Amino acid sequence: MAKISKRQDDVLESVTHIESTLYQDQRGHFLETWSQSLSETLVVPTLSQVNLSHSRKGVIRGLHRQKPPYSQGKLVVCLSGAIQDVVVDIDPKSSSFGKYTSNVLLGNTEKMLWVPKGLAHGFQALSEDTIVLYMTDSRYMPGFEETIYPLDKTIGISWKLDDFILSAKDLEGISLSSLRQDSEVNLKPRNETS
Repeated sequence: MAKISKRQDDVLESVTHIESTLYQDQRGHFLETWSQSLSETLVVPTLSQVNLSHSRKGVIRGLHRQKPPYSQGKLVVCLSGAIQDVVVDIDPKSSSFGKYTSNVLLGNTEKMLWVPKGLAHGFQALSEDTIVLYMTDSRYMPGFEETIYPLDKTIGISWKLDDFILSAKDLEGISLSSLRQDSEVNLKPRNETS
């Protein structure tokens, strides 16, 4: 069994930095990313979906979250390359509303990040052929996804690379100020009709 350590984030205390044992030898390396004991030790829920993304240098994915009742917690691991991982508190009722934490995660290392439900998450690929694995505690529900504009000046994220690539969906993300104005969360999927 791998030795696991954890620490709470300095900015957003609900975010957990996790380190597992990285076993290396002449063949390469082995890393245990999730197990039942990890779930029990770190209070990471049982995982129900595993996602893998492959990104070019400069790509920003996010900021995304799932709205209730389909909120998702995520265990994020960079498998190859490097990312600037960003988590933003977007709960208007929170004392840390609008604050974000930014961490560099490198491939082939033992570092992972647990992002709890309710927070917006995104990352920027800092190298070519960046591969990120994120495991979620509930399945993806398209009508409940919420996208926050990753270049929102109110949040003021200092992305490490100025030359970035965004999807059309992320370019159309909502602003933090619109979340503040509409602090009542709309639980109805955006494509649902009455």
